[in-house]
Amino acid sequence: MFGILGSGFGLYGYLPAAVALGFSPILFPARYQNKFSSRDELKKFNESISWVDTDQDLIEMATTLVISKRPIDQFKELPNYLSQRRLKKIIFEKPLAIDPFSALKMLDMVKASGKQCTAGFTFRFTPWAALLQPKLISTLPIKKEVWLLQWHFMAHHFSAELRNWKRDNAQGGGVIRFYGIHVIALLAEFGYTEVVLSEVLNSPNDEAYSAWRAIFRGEELPEFRIEVDSHVDKTSFILRNLNTDATMFEANDPFNLPLNQTHEPGLDPRSMYLQEVLSEDIANDQPWPKRLLDATNLWALVERKTKILSSY
Repeated sequence: MFGILGSGFGLYGYLPAAVALGFSPILFPARYQNKFSSRDELKKFNESISWVDTDQDLIEMATTLVISKRPIDQFKELPNYLSQRRLKKIIFEKPLAIDPFSALKMLDMVKASGKQCTAGFTFRFTPWAALLQPKLISTLPIKKEVWLLQWHFMAHHFSAELRNWKRDNAQGGGVIRFYGIHVIALLAEFGYTEVVLSEVLNSPNDEAYSAWRAIFRGEELPEFRIEVDSHVDKTSFILRNLNTDATMFEANDPFNLPLNQTHEPGLDPRSMYLQEVLSEDIANDQPWPKRLLDATNLWALVERKTKILSSY
């Protein structure tokens, strides 16, 4: 049985992905019905859903469980999930926990339980990431190059002036823990292991970390520089080679689909990449993909290195 907990991204992200893969019935808590009914684009999935009386009933029924909740909740509720005999696999939303050290503890707990888990890191499935990988494993002089990734956008919590967890670094939000974690996970998978610099911008009048820049290095890899700004009006996602001043990839959004793919109007395009997350097989003798541990370790290095600035 396949269950989803999370009335936000769980509904508009993971539900379409699960339906596309043929999961049925998909268990949801009955308390999400009003949220579900308020989203017209999801109503066509009604026949694929089995509404369960309580969250705990769902947890006890599921063999595979998607957890798309606040990082603090994912951490606090993990012992309950791991105590379920029927449950075999958990798919967490990122970040796993409010900080990398809690996330490492979660991975240890999953390993000790004999169950399996993964997480919704979707950058690895994007077209631009697929373009990078062959370049990174080449034997050309690319290793001496310097690449720059600039990701600029206006986060919803800033545009709507929301004071929610996604804005708050202490709750697992902010520019590194909620957005930059995507990049960190991808670089860890590519083999980056060293954090040369990490700086986060924090306004004196606002506890939200809005911008981050960092420098990563790895053996036989080009230096990778990151600039993420979540509080700018102009949206852009650009990857450049600083040695040649050449643009390697440019789009308005990192989640742009390949030219030969489209998503249904009204649906979140990220659900296409979540299909890949839900389809992932983990080796029977492994508690999680190695890249998940590598990502969490690199995240921990970033956190240790990060300096908080009031201006760049």
